[in-house]
Parts: sequence; C-alpha cells; structure tokens
Amino acid sequence: MNQAIRTSALSLAALIAVLALAGPAEAKGLVFGVHAQNSLNAVEEQRMGQGNVGAIRQIFRWSQVEPDPDEPYNWGLLDYLMRQAGRNGVDVLPVIVGTPSWASDNPSATAAQGSQAWPTNAVGAERLRLFIAAIVERYGRGGTFWAASPDVPYRPIKEYQVWNEPNRPLFSPGGNPNAALYASLLAQANVSIKSRDPHAKVLMAGMPERTTTSKPLDKYLKQFYEVPGVEKIFDIMTLHPYGVDERGVEGAILRMRSLLKKVHDNKRPLWVTEVGWGSGGEASPFTKSAKDQGKLLTSTAKLLEKKRKKFKLGAVFWFSWRDRLDPGNAGVWQDHTGLFKRDGGPKPAWDAFTKVTGGKPGTGDLQPPLGIPLLQQSHVSVLDDLLASKPQR
Repeated sequence: MNQAIRTSALSLAALIAVLALAGPAEAKGLVFGVHAQNSLNAVEEQRMGQGNVGAIRQIFRWSQVEPDPDEPYNWGLLDYLMRQAGRNGVDVLPVIVGTPSWASDNPSATAAQGSQAWPTNAVGAERLRLFIAAIVERYGRGGTFWAASPDVPYRPIKEYQVWNEPNRPLFSPGGNPNAALYASLLAQANVSIKSRDPHAKVLMAGMPERTTTSKPLDKYLKQFYEVPGVEKIFDIMTLHPYGVDERGVEGAILRMRSLLKKVHDNKRPLWVTEVGWGSGGEASPFTKSAKDQGKLLTSTAKLLEKKRKKFKLGAVFWFSWRDRLDPGNAGVWQDHTGLFKRDGGPKPAWDAFTKVTGGKPGTGDLQPPLGIPLLQQSHVSVLDDLLASKPQR
C-alpha cells in the first residue's frame, strides 16, 4: 500500500464522523432519464423536453474542464448543457469522472484523454476535491451560474454521482478495483458536496454485476461495507443491471436488494443509472433488432414502475441517448443503444420512451450531427462478457 492510500485510509474515519448526520434520500416517484454519451446541442435538449425526459445523466469530465492546472476552469460546454436543460425543463445528474494527465497517478496518461481512474497522489486528490466543490458552487443550489443567468429557469443540480463503475479495472487506481479506496474517494467527495449544499444527495458510482474483467459486485460491496461507518458517506445506491431481457434486469435488482439486506442497509434507496440494449453491433445477448429494443424498453419500464416501491427505486436512466456508430459500422452492442441513430434519426425506442413518460416524440431528425464525445473510449466492450460467468436471469 502506497503512502497516498495509507493517508486516505487513515483520514476516512474522520471524514465519516463529519458525515454522521447524513441520512438516506426518499424516492418520490420513478424518474425516467437518459444517459448522454456526447455533448448535447440545443435541438437535442429541446427534443428531450418535448419527450418528458426526466433527467440527463451527463459526464462532467474533470480533464475537459481543467486540462491545464494553471488556467481557470473551462465551463463552456457544461454551461451550455445547463442552460439548455433549464430552458427545456430537464434536470441534470452529473457523473464526475476523468482525471487530467497532470493530476493522474499514471505518467503515461495523455493530455487529451487523461485517466479514467481517480488520483491517489496528494496533489491530484486535493485538486479533485476542489473540482467537485466547484461544480456544486457553480451549478448547485444558489450557484454562481444561476446568479449570472437570470434568463435560465432555475433547475439547480441536487444529486451528484461520484465516478463510474469502480469495480472495473479501467476506472480504478492502478487497475485494481478496491472498494475501501473508493469509499475514501466517496467520503472526500461527500464532504466537498455537502459542505456547500447540506441538502444535496450523493450517489454511489453505478456498477454492473460482473464482467470477465471486473470484480463481482457482491464481493466488491462486501468489501465496501466492511469500512466502518461507510453507510454515512452516501445517500443513494446505484446499479447497472444489464440483462438479456427485462427479467434479467429484475434479477439483478433483486440480488442487489438481497445484498443490501445482508449488510443491514435494506432501506437504502436505489437508482438504475444505466440500462439498455443495442439495436446493432456484433452478435451478443444484448444485441437486438431496433423493434425489439423498443419493446424491451417498454416492458422494462412497466416492470420497474410496477415494482418501484418494492425495489425502493427512484430513477431509471436508459443507456443511451444517441448511437455512437452508424448502422453499417458493426462495432459492439453498446455503440447502438441510442434512442436515436448516430445521424439523428429516431428509432422505435424513442417512441416507446415517450409513451412511458407521456411526452411527445416530435418529428424529424436531430440536427446538427453527433456532438463532442464526453465518454470517449471509457465504456468499452467488456460488458459483452456479462454472461460469461453468471446467468442474467
């Protein structure tokens, strides 16, 4: 264990003490949102508003906001996102990820890509805490963005998701998923967030149950809950319950609730921050036709709405808003999970989504074309291996 990790472990107990009064959030109704893999243009966000998209799960990539440690934060893309979302009545759930190369533990991280893992070195960890605080100060309740934008309807960020899939090596320091180390990150982030907004809700990073390269979720959470007082450092548990069909999704949620019961945290609210199927790509249990993709969206939404109270479920985010590849470019199933094609054409899944939300699908394609990638290469094909070691039903 290096010095940074030892320091994080030693300080965790003190951080948990600061958070002792934090309580779990109460779900008030099932929100249906979408995950946006790319920056969104005004036409896209207007279409989301028409379709009654409840929330946008959006990457807030540190490496894009602060690529240079000696320059001010560049909020341009995120200001645009928040402005359009506010005008169209859509909430935003930020996913805080992406370490700049200058703050990374990995000396080979490029300036453009940075690192998907959070930093454990002292400088990087401190600057990450400052970045998280800056997000809350700008876009949270009473934030500077709202003060400077009186023409934008006030829709401050109220929930924050800290990192993504830390049970996968890609997102873990040193490529080694370590739940105790993630607990340290989460505790630090919780202090940064709630010292600025005591009413904010902190979300656990969403995780799949298992892939051939990730640590199985049951083992990861067991390690996580072995950290004393860890239940005080977050408000909402999250899950990425990819399954072969809606019953596979249900099975993953049931197993999560069983895990929470075993660790005496069964009252914990749960959000599904990624779920979906592809309408193209290489053959896999998650590759469907465009028609079947829409049918699965409908059946899954109906099942989760029906069992919302049983599952203590507050929100469900479809992965994703728009395809990353054109239909003729096979890729993997994750490249074709969009409600819209890459060129902006709506798929049957978009019509199905708006029927679930009671929104209007609108007409025509999304223009202009796909925006700047925000997730880049971080959501790769390892999820194709979800069935390799455990049935999903």
